[in-house]
Amino acid sequence: MVDYFRALRTIVQTSKAKMIDTRWLETLPQGDYLAAQNIVVTHLEEFLAEDHPLDQAALDALMDIDERCRSNVVALTEQYVQAISLATEIDDRLWNSVHRYYTVLT
Repeated sequence: MVDYFRALRTIVQTSKAKMIDTRWLETLPQGDYLAAQNIVVTHLEEFLAEDHPLDQAALDALMDIDERCRSNVVALTEQYVQAISLATEIDDRLWNSVHRYYTVLT
């Protein structure tokens, strides 16, 4: 598991502008929660792969991302919970999209 403070520190070094500028969230696909969530997680994972110091701007960006992505997470969670039976592939994709998101944030 990624150390929480190390992960948060990754938000502001070389790629600072890429993460701090959260306008990329506005380009996420509308209505395709799974695709949007995968894009968000990919952005976060790429940023965490680099070593960045932690500051207030980084925390603000993470909070903004989480707040703006919450509706996608809720929609995916509801789809997962409300489905009586899902094909294994769909079940895995729904579960993993939400799990990866929270794993990356923490």
